Amino acid sequence: MARILVTGATGLIGAPVTRQLVELGHSIIAQDLFLNPGRLGAAADEVELVRGDVTDLVGLLSTLKRGKVERIVHLAGAVADTIVPMQVVMANCVGTTNVFEAARILDVERVCWASSSGVYGRSQEYGATGLLDEDQLVGPFTVYRASKVTCEQVSLAYRDQYDLDVVGIRPVTSYGVGRLGSGSGLIADTVRRVALGEPAVFPAMFGPREAKWQPMYAADIARTFVAGVLVPRPEHVIFNAPVSEILTVGETLETFRQVVPDAHLDLATMGAAESSADIPLLDGSRAQRELGVVPEYTFRTAIEEMISIYRQEQAATV
Repeated sequence: MARILVTGATGLIGAPVTRQLVELGHSIIAQDLFLNPGRLGAAADEVELVRGDVTDLVGLLSTLKRGKVERIVHLAGAVADTIVPMQVVMANCVGTTNVFEAARILDVERVCWASSSGVYGRSQEYGATGLLDEDQLVGPFTVYRASKVTCEQVSLAYRDQYDLDVVGIRPVTSYGVGRLGSGSGLIADTVRRVALGEPAVFPAMFGPREAKWQPMYAADIARTFVAGVLVPRPEHVIFNAPVSEILTVGETLETFRQVVPDAHLDLATMGAAESSADIPLLDGSRAQRELGVVPEYTFRTAIEEMISIYRQEQAATV
């Protein structure tokens, strides 16, 4: 069993990654700048908890040395353009490069890290090309997305120049219990409201009823990172998430109503500045082939699980 550092270990993806690695018997150092051990459940008692910042290279090296870390799952960083640009660059570009550099210095066996499907830019720039593979990039249009492109290029350079064994995963729209608010957290907020019998709207960010999107449950995204840090060295360095389900927004709303027939759910009205399809549809077959991961959840089974969790939480507070 390996000694593994997970950064961003109590986040939406980091928490299930940590739990899954513990279940597999690995020894885990769970690091997060904003530690929330409650998100790890029983696994919190099985890991070493560290409050740390990946922009601090000296501190990162100390943690890796002290823990005799063999592999790293790097999930810490800014998740969107919700903070000032320089903070995005520091958290993502500097933080991720620090992880690569620390791994190089200490001969860490593998780094599996989080890129983003946002590296593709706007879908309309691609035209009617079908599913996009890992090499069909046009370019990003925000600082956050540009930071992920930069990290991908740095990872390739560390692989080519220093033979660092590095695997980058581009998650698609991920959702799950634990993230509410903007971005994909709006999906969880919709599920929570439906679960509790409250009026809800499906976010406008995914477009009109005919627009298509690729959902992937946090537990399945986590399984991808677990595979990425454990499998024998794959042929490629960058992988789209192994997504296999494509839904229209209309089909998404119908799925909610099939699960909760009396749900009070509408589609949010789009503002003039909102894009109906910022991210194109991606081909996840490379990860399925080389990492051996196929999603276990459909959107329906995922929201069924989330609804059950939210209702249990509500019952526990009564």
